[in-house]
Amino acid sequence: MGNGKTIIILAVLLMSCNYNNMNNKNDFYSYSKIDRDDRIPLIEPYSISSDGKGKWIFQSEKMPLKRLSEWPVISVGIMDSANIVVNAWRLGSDSYKIWRIVNVPNDTVVEFRTEEEYLAYLKKINIDSVKLYTDFEAIYKEFDKENGTLPSEWVKYQLK
Repeated sequence: MGNGKTIIILAVLLMSCNYNNMNNKNDFYSYSKIDRDDRIPLIEPYSISSDGKGKWIFQSEKMPLKRLSEWPVISVGIMDSANIVVNAWRLGSDSYKIWRIVNVPNDTVVEFRTEEEYLAYLKKINIDSVKLYTDFEAIYKEFDKENGTLPSEWVKYQLK
């Protein structure tokens, strides 16, 4: 009877250790797929994901069904530890490009209809420029490798 309890206790301990290891492997910045979509993490909980047809969509993984209506994404960059810059198309009867600065901690957005307005805003807040990436397929291929990497400009701001 004592051996049975010992075996059960050991089994539970081993299962909990394995569960903790699985959680570490599922860290927000370590996986490249979400459901069937290819995925590139930005700042948690934001990422961009492929629609499988060459278009990339900016989304919050806190609310995966709440994809922003501005897509496809043209370029994206991380401004600092709290802000993401997204350049996308706003589609509709009057399609046009937009630039959005998403403040991650409070989910607020500052939006610009022209690049000039966007650049003037950066200057106003004392930021010279933000490197925007456009080749999402190349970033994804590099990230999707077994020991994948993201652009160093992003990694330094990602919260681990």
